[in-house]
Amino acid sequence: MDNEYAFLLSQDFLHIFRKTTLVVLTIPYDYSSMEYIVKNTKALGGSFMEIKLFDSELKIMDVLWREGDTTAKKISDILNKQVGWNVNTTYTLIKRCIAKGAIKRSEPNFMCHALIAKEEVQEQETTELINKVFDGSADLLFASLLSRKNLSPEEIERLKQIVNNLK
Repeated sequence: MDNEYAFLLSQDFLHIFRKTTLVVLTIPYDYSSMEYIVKNTKALGGSFMEIKLFDSELKIMDVLWREGDTTAKKISDILNKQVGWNVNTTYTLIKRCIAKGAIKRSEPNFMCHALIAKEEVQEQETTELINKVFDGSADLLFASLLSRKNLSPEEIERLKQIVNNLK
């Protein structure tokens, strides 16, 4: 489609691309406008270029998805108990997530807000896995998963329902 747009966030700018051309528009933004940009992307018929989150960053995001908006200190306390990270490690990873556009920071108390939904990340990670390991074939992934586990009749029935709902 010629009118599809993609959006890429760099440190201080939002770059808007049309699928068939180079940069259409580059505008400055700040973190307070980030949430507005993310929410209105789909209204313009576009999608953000994928934000690649590493395992350590996903641990930060998982706390936010589970707890909702919370302070960096609380995230640090939770991850200290879960994985033994110190405050500096947690704050560094939060800042990386902010730089990538995955988290919005606000005051007071270094409040963190997830800008991307868990389902979006799951979809991106699944697509990457399918493309990287299964040559873009979702059915090969599905077959691989099914061949590695003895499924109960209930699990088989749930999978059949999922497939039928896709039709």
